[in-house]
Amino acid sequence: MHQHLAWNDTIHEFHYTHWEKKLPDIDFDQETKNLATYVENHAITNYSILAKSAGFILAVQSLANKYIAPKHIIWYGLPLEYCKYRKVDLSVLFNVISENTKILLVQADQDPQWNIDRVKDILSDTILIQEIKDNTHNYDNFEQMTDYAKNVICPSLKNSKK
Repeated sequence: MHQHLAWNDTIHEFHYTHWEKKLPDIDFDQETKNLATYVENHAITNYSILAKSAGFILAVQSLANKYIAPKHIIWYGLPLEYCKYRKVDLSVLFNVISENTKILLVQADQDPQWNIDRVKDILSDTILIQEIKDNTHNYDNFEQMTDYAKNVICPSLKNSKK
């Protein structure tokens, strides 16, 4: 389906303002606009987003606002406790996900933010889930996390180490 994609395509890193300025919390409204500007200024098309935790909230809010239109979102760890703290209504976010964006959630079975069984209860049927064995919210096995992304973005490279 996505034969035109190659795993060695250009990779862009989007840096959140709150990280750069060492602010205590993310300003989702501002960051969704920043992300839209970044995608537009770099003329990024036919792209996928890899996001961890609150980065997924940012990506889906940007998608909901029609600021971005990624082909895939690979999402590492649902930060449910953070969503509660920020009063983010996940059901609203999940309702804006269309069949045009394929989403994979990689979730640790014992993630302290929300364990896999509870996550499965609230997710939309349009989101694929990859369960991993872990009891943290780190998602720092980069080779494994890259393989999950590769399998969704470029399924023809599924067992490739390139």
